[in-house]
Amino acid sequence: FRHRGMAPDALNAASRAAMRDEWIRVLQRASAMCPGANAGDVGVAEDWEFDRVEVADRYYKPRDIGLTQNHYAIQLWGVQQCFNLVASREHLRGRRYLAVMRARLDSFWFAPVPAVRPLLATGEILVRAASDAELRVPSDQFALVPRDHAEVHFVKWLEDLANDTFVQRVAQRVTERWNRYIGAEGALMLAFEEHGVPYSRQPFPFAVFRPWGRCFVLGQPPGAEKGCRRALEG
Repeated sequence: FRHRGMAPDALNAASRAAMRDEWIRVLQRASAMCPGANAGDVGVAEDWEFDRVEVADRYYKPRDIGLTQNHYAIQLWGVQQCFNLVASREHLRGRRYLAVMRARLDSFWFAPVPAVRPLLATGEILVRAASDAELRVPSDQFALVPRDHAEVHFVKWLEDLANDTFVQRVAQRVTERWNRYIGAEGALMLAFEEHGVPYSRQPFPFAVFRPWGRCFVLGQPPGAEKGCRRALEG
């Protein structure tokens, strides 16, 4: 379904502002528990804003050439909106951040998030492995991204899907690796490859909440038993 204007059930200015203010309060409370932290900006994006002909349809070039693609582009659009807030904050502060971290709000961490600065020493984007780890596919659930690579992870990941040249160039790899299906994680891997961005997979000790308790099934390397033991040991 494509909207040609504001959706009938869209938030009005007052409800949008109220939601934004609520999240600002939540983030301020959270940052107060972390010495040296502070809360940045908060934006509100609704699905209908993406599901417009002039927005959404740009990102389905893979389907136009016969590949299979689901609706994950809306997720990447939301990621891009968040990154725009980061870039705006950098402009106001007059300098860039060293890195940008992406983390889902429905993640459960079994141990504290590791100290960031030592992890930046490699200059690589750090992710966790996806379920088809034998192909070195990066998970889209968490990423620690050196600022120099942030444009690829937070912008090109989506915009490449609207680029005919990119889609034609990766079509054969999509066919060979995933039987013509290009999902969110596969698109991320291809963006890294095409833009020459180094990445490595790390055993970050978290899981995403899902129905029926599946959040505690750690299928990624190093495996559920070893991964859980490592997480609980700190």
